[in-house]
Amino acid sequence: MSEKKGVLAVSGDELANRARENMLRVADAAWETRMTLLTPNVLQHILCSWYDLGHRGLQTIHKEDNDDILLDAKTLDQRTGVLHPTNPRYRRWQTAYSDHSPAPTHLGLWMDVFCAELIMRLARLRPHDNAQLAHFLAWADYEMDWVGHLWNDGCGRLSTVLVCWLALRIPGASLPVFGSREEHYGEKKSFERHVEYFRRCLSHK
Repeated sequence: MSEKKGVLAVSGDELANRARENMLRVADAAWETRMTLLTPNVLQHILCSWYDLGHRGLQTIHKEDNDDILLDAKTLDQRTGVLHPTNPRYRRWQTAYSDHSPAPTHLGLWMDVFCAELIMRLARLRPHDNAQLAHFLAWADYEMDWVGHLWNDGCGRLSTVLVCWLALRIPGASLPVFGSREEHYGEKKSFERHVEYFRRCLSHK
């Protein structure tokens, strides 16, 4: 199991400029798909496309980088009789800051469950209910970035795109106005605090 992220292809100002351009492309793609009918497979495709756009020209995914995870996953398949899908976009190391993060070999299954659960929760939202909306958006952000933390790089950025994209899909919802990076990540260490943080972001206070 690798302990490292992929090597970046650029650095310095070029890295910052290219990353900014890529995230604008991700934002455009999110806007274009804001009304797309969702199934778990469609949602996974959208999320992976955001990753690809966000990392264009920054980080190359090599098939061999995923070989160790593929081998471990196939071993698990044989032992359990359950398929453990892999994806070279997903991290290849175990996170140290969260006790809940799944192992790299389980990220494909985790993504399947996350996408199905997100769509179910989205369907149950009541229009113009900011308290329920704050809980839902905080849950999506917390699960994607803090619990799953599944991407090889850029989990925080893609989680932010996800919650704004979800807000765009909900009648009567306003976009959250986030605080500082320190506040955003500091509140994420507790789900209850993260929900309260999203209440503030939605009330624009």
